[in-house]
Amino acid sequence: MSSSNEYTHTSEYDDSFGYQLIRRDLLNEIFDDDDGMVLYWAGKALARKHRTQSLEELVQFFQAARWGSLHLKKEKPTEYRFELSDLPYPDDNIPSLYLEAGFLAEQVEVWKGYTTETNYVVKRGKPKYIQFHVIWNRKEPVDHE
Repeated sequence: MSSSNEYTHTSEYDDSFGYQLIRRDLLNEIFDDDDGMVLYWAGKALARKHRTQSLEELVQFFQAARWGSLHLKKEKPTEYRFELSDLPYPDDNIPSLYLEAGFLAEQVEVWKGYTTETNYVVKRGKPKYIQFHVIWNRKEPVDHE
């Protein structure tokens, strides 16, 4: 049994503690090794319910969801590179970010009209940040209505 003051409200346990508890501990426990795949598809489902019409709206959504500050860093004919900073997690305990990756993939897929995938990497800066690589395939059109 934990002591009564183990989880007091401190800078380490802010308003997102409950969300982090579910995301890091519960989902991992329920889905074991499949939690990344489940989160990715959950992110795509969230994107279908919360469509954005522009990069500006996408950035605003990330801020409203308290996922961090999203910035488009590079744009090429079939890809975007985003950076996510101001993460709501301590640098030493960043969870899987497949939810955000799936969300980005679905949003861009609707905008571009092609099958889209997103992967990410944690960059070891101070503070750490996330780089999302969003790629769409012009040979695989999709129809989202």
